[in-house]
Amino acid sequence: MDTRIPATIVCNARSKVLLHHRFPVQIFVHRDRGDHCCSKNSRGLITSCNLGQSITRKGNCWENVYVEISFHSIKVEAV
Repeated sequence: MDTRIPATIVCNARSKVLLHHRFPVQIFVHRDRGDHCCSKNSRGLITSCNLGQSITRKGNCWENVYVEISFHSIKVEAV
């Protein structure tokens, strides 16, 4: 099993969410520096859909901790 996430999977998932849901406010995408987040297709999708974005700074792995904790809490509460 590959440990990397192909950029096409990420872009396809984002596209499906954006097509099937209408959001009343601007959406912000938080991304790390992985290949799947920094690919040309991924950046283009974010720009074309007028999404806001935040990205972790290079060499600062602790910056992403708060986002990961938030997503973990959402997943646990949803289940």
